[in-house]
Formats: sequence, C-alpha cells, structure tokens
Amino acid sequence: MRLKLAVVMWAALLVTGCNQTKFVSTWTEPDAKKPLDMSGKKVATFMLTHKKNLREATEDLLATVLQERGTNGIAGYTLVNEDGGLDSTQVLSDLRGKGIDGALILRPVGKMKESDLVPGQVWYTGGYYSTFSGYWGYGWPAAYDPGSDVTNTLYVVETLVYSVTDDKLIWSGLSRSTPPADLEGFVRDLTGAAAKEMQKSGLLAK
Repeated sequence: MRLKLAVVMWAALLVTGCNQTKFVSTWTEPDAKKPLDMSGKKVATFMLTHKKNLREATEDLLATVLQERGTNGIAGYTLVNEDGGLDSTQVLSDLRGKGIDGALILRPVGKMKESDLVPGQVWYTGGYYSTFSGYWGYGWPAAYDPGSDVTNTLYVVETLVYSVTDDKLIWSGLSRSTPPADLEGFVRDLTGAAAKEMQKSGLLAK
C-alpha cells in the first residue's frame, strides 16, 4: 500500500511523457578521492519530503539500488525520526554513532517551465550545501511538496552525496525528469543517471 501511494505521489510530481532523467548541472568536490571505493560502505538514503509514504518508499528503493551496486544502502527513515530529526547536529552524531559513512539525499526543488531552468554550480560550493549538517537544517524546510497542476511543467530534483565521516559534500547534481511508469523506474533511472555523471567526473570507477 505504501509503495502504491508513493507511485501516485510521484505521478503528481513529474510531468507527462516518457521516463527520462537528465542532469543539467553537476559539481564534484575537487579534493575528493578518485575513484571512491564504496564497496561495503554504509550509505544512508534520504528523500526530503513531508509526505511520509513517499519518503519511506523512495528511501527503501534507493537503499536497494545501492545494495545492488555493492554499497550497504540503508533507508534513512530507519535511522532518523522525521518528527524529531531536524536537529542537524544530533542527526550527524547519530549517523556517525551507527557507523554511517555517507549519505545520498534527494530533494524536490520545485516546478518550472524548461525555459526558466537556468542551471548553476555556485551554490554547491558553499553556504548550506558544503556540509551535511548545514544542508540538513536547510533542506528539510525547503523541501517542495507538489500540487496537482503539472501541465507543461518540468519538475526538478537535487541529488547530493555527502561524506558523513567528514561532514562534507562530495558530489551534487540538479536533474529534471519526465514521469516514470512507477516509482522504482524513476529511482533506478535517477540513480543510474547520477552514477554515469559521477563516472564522467572520475568519482566512481566505470
């Protein structure tokens, strides 16, 4: 039931057309070790939305996809309580205490016409984005919850990869998507596209 509800929510989030994800902007930490060895690493998966069903279903699927790629993906909702989990310092401490090495975060940014989407990279290098603890406190209140009007509109999602150990942003990207036939299709499409972009940057081995 949770997955079915989440599928309906994603259908409201993304525009009509075939399933396709395209990254329009990416950033890689210049000092990040290349390529990263993620084999066996514990990576928490997060979807920043106040829609509980959508969040949990997406985080479960993200964790599954990471596991298939050799990383120990763990759904974030099993590690952090959304109701009391907005204290970024406490969340970071809890994740470290549970041996979490990294975090993969998705956040719906909003809806816009394609002509209005002007990608940039500057915001990834400082301010709220540069650390997991800084972004956590910013990202939750800024999470976009979709309405029902999606006519001729693109919906944009941020994907961010953090080192929890170092509290540091490693990679980030801004993508636009057309709607999937199902939630699993979207998650696999997005993570696959992100992996290809990280391989292009040399951050992941091909």
